[in-house]
Amino acid sequence: MYAPPFHRRILPWVYVAIFFALAPVLIFYTSGYRYNPNKTTIEHHGTLILDSTPRRATVSLDGTRLDALTPTTRTSITPGSHRILIARDGYHPWEKVLDVRAEYATFVDRVRLWKNERPSRVRTGAFNRVSTQDSGALLFFESHGTSTHVFAQNTATPTTIPVPAESIKRVQWSPNTTSAFIETNAGNGYWMRPGSTSIVPLPMGTYYWSNDGKLFGTSGRASIVFDPRQEGYSRETLPPRAESVDRTWFLETATSSPRQFLQSYDTDRKIFSLPEGRWMIADRKDPFLMLRDGMRWLGVRIDGGTAYAGELFGDYPRWLTRAQTPTALFIQGSEVWRWELGSTPTLLIRESAPLVDAVWHPSGDYLFLATERQIIALEHDDRGGRHQVMLADFDSITGLTYSDGSLSIAGTREQSTGIWRLEIE
Repeated sequence: MYAPPFHRRILPWVYVAIFFALAPVLIFYTSGYRYNPNKTTIEHHGTLILDSTPRRATVSLDGTRLDALTPTTRTSITPGSHRILIARDGYHPWEKVLDVRAEYATFVDRVRLWKNERPSRVRTGAFNRVSTQDSGALLFFESHGTSTHVFAQNTATPTTIPVPAESIKRVQWSPNTTSAFIETNAGNGYWMRPGSTSIVPLPMGTYYWSNDGKLFGTSGRASIVFDPRQEGYSRETLPPRAESVDRTWFLETATSSPRQFLQSYDTDRKIFSLPEGRWMIADRKDPFLMLRDGMRWLGVRIDGGTAYAGELFGDYPRWLTRAQTPTALFIQGSEVWRWELGSTPTLLIRESAPLVDAVWHPSGDYLFLATERQIIALEHDDRGGRHQVMLADFDSITGLTYSDGSLSIAGTREQSTGIWRLEIE
C-alpha cells in the first residue's frame, strides 16, 4: 500500500497551523488594530475624515504629506495627538494638533481656507463704519463734521444724517432687509431705505424690529410703532407703572419696591421677577425676549418651554441670521462672547487691545474680528484651540462687515483712508 512521503503528510497540517496563527492577526488588522512599536502593544486605531472649502487642498499629517487631496478619509491612524496641516496655493494654511481616539472617527471636515490677498481701496473718504445685510446691500458711513453721509453700494448720492459719524452705535436691518434703523450712542435713531434719500428721525428710546417688519420702541412714557410701508410711526401712552412694552409682553415696576416684573398680556398672566436693574425690552428672537440695562443683557424664554434666563455684559447683539437657535456675538472691550440663547454664553477670544467690531461668516463656523490695526478670521471649533488667521493689517480700522465672499473695511492703510475690499473666498 502506497504511503505518501512525510513532508506531504505534514504539509496540510502546516497550512492549518499557519491559518490559525494568522487568522487572529488578519481579524485584528481588518478591525483596525495595529502594533504600536513605541508602546510595544497592540491597540485599536482611529479614522480621520478630512475636507475643506475650497476642496483639492493638500493634507500633511505629522509633517508627512499624504498622497490625497481633500476630501479624503484616512484609516489606521494611531491614537493620540497628531498635527494636521491643510494647505492650498493662494490661501492661508490651516493647522492644528488634534486628538484621534481609538475606534472613533475624528471629523476635520469644516475647514475653510481664506484667500491670501491684499486689500484694494474702493472708496476714498473719511469713512468710519460699514454695514451689510443678507441680500448683499452695503452702507458706507462718511464723517462730515456734525453730520454723516450714508452711501448705499453703487450710489453716488448720499443720505445725510444730522449726527457725527462717531456717534453712530449700530445699524439694525429690517427682517426683509429693505430698510435699516441707525442707532446713535445718545439713544435717538433714524430709519432709512438704502438707495433712497428719505430719512425719518425717531424719538429717543430703545428700538428693535419685530417679525412682521415693524419697528417697536419705547420712548419715555410712550410706546412707538414705526411702519416702513407708510414711513411714519404711531405713539401710545404706556399703561400705569409700565416702563417698556412688546406686542405681547410689558415691563412693570412693583408699587412697594423698585423691582421690575416681566408680564404677558395673555389671560394666564405669566410673570417673571427680574434681577435688580432698570431693564427695557430691547429685542425679540422667538421664543426669547431680550432685555437691556445699559450694557447688561438678559435673555428670557417666554413660550412656556424649558425655563431659561441668562445674562451677559456686552455692547449689542450681532445675530447669526440662519441659526436654528437665536445666536449672537457681543463685544466686551477686548473680548468676544458667543451667546446661543438657552445656553451659557461662551468666551471666544480675549485680545490685548480693545476690539473695533466682530461679524459672522454666514456658516456660523467662523467669525471675523477687527482690532485697531488687524483683520482676523477666528474658527469657532475649539478642539486644539481656535484657529486664527491674520488676513490683513492696517494703519487704523474703524469698521468691518462681510458680504458675498469679501470683507469691507473702513480704515487707513499705507496712509490712504477709505473703504477697502478684501476678497477672502
